[in-house]
Amino acid sequence: MRVATLNVHGMASYRDMAALLLLVKTHRITILGLQEVPMRTAELIGRTLNYYVYTYPDSSNALITKDLPVSVEKHIMKWEEFEKRSAIKACYSWGCLMVTHLDHLSEDARLAQLRQLNLADVDILMGDLNSSWSVDYTPELYSRISRSREVALLEEPRDDVIDYLLSLSFIVHLGESTCPYGTRVDYILTRRPILNYYTVDTIQSHLTDHKMVVAIV
Repeated sequence: MRVATLNVHGMASYRDMAALLLLVKTHRITILGLQEVPMRTAELIGRTLNYYVYTYPDSSNALITKDLPVSVEKHIMKWEEFEKRSAIKACYSWGCLMVTHLDHLSEDARLAQLRQLNLADVDILMGDLNSSWSVDYTPELYSRISRSREVALLEEPRDDVIDYLLSLSFIVHLGESTCPYGTRVDYILTRRPILNYYTVDTIQSHLTDHKMVVAIV
């Protein structure tokens, strides 16, 4: 089974959609999680692939799956004044998978959003978590990232989100940066060993400003 996640940052053109469809076929993706995708675009991608599509109204998450899930749950997470976020959970005979997109400004908000979700039966959690993990970086690089965030008036990078998921027995597989700022914010976390984990550079091809993350489970 091959699962993938990608923040498509809008994806309005047919050219970009065609490029994504080619990636799905080339990498033989069976379950695809998308963030910042228009609902109509997600539905068109699903129809073209002959996959099942699950979206949430007024939300930018989509789950596009080759196999029909046994059940699907959709959740909206709200916390204080921060914009609402969503998660979609699909359960299959082998277990459950969830795709989500967490807040882009505050680690406290991201943590609060995660805690609203029932992750007890989730085997695979994937999406744009908008959170870094210090283990991914050398001390020098982490210091540079911290300084650049300070200049941009953003909060210091923190490990709270990843530490919380580690405490729930998720495995954080080693990966590379997934956005132009040199940080990893897109993840596929599992509660089971995997065969492979890699990224596809969809930034250089100008498809989006995130890299696609793929796991072979």
